[in-house]
Amino acid sequence: MAKGVNRVIGMRGDDSLNIRLPDGLRDRIKSAAYKNGHSMNTAIIMLLEEAFPASIEPESVNQALLTASQNVAIQWADLLRAIGQDPCQNAALKNLNSSIADAEKFDGGGSHG
Repeated sequence: MAKGVNRVIGMRGDDSLNIRLPDGLRDRIKSAAYKNGHSMNTAIIMLLEEAFPASIEPESVNQALLTASQNVAIQWADLLRAIGQDPCQNAALKNLNSSIADAEKFDGGGSHG
């Protein structure tokens, strides 16, 4: 562990990290957090999450996009029916469904859950 850094587990099981800040930085963080309606902790966590994002598996992103596209197509078709149009005659919806079908083939059959 780095010198001057203590790593302990918080009461809720959260990781805690005690760090030394350069003079004036604490006040700047406090001021910025207050202006944005956040606690200092929340402001710091948001910045750290942005700087060090969790790794994302491409497969999970692809599946999420496919599922979202399927949901959009379903809602779009429902909306078209609600306004008295035949979803089968809507060219844009046909294109979306075609793209979804292609993506499902590429994804190995679409959603598995």
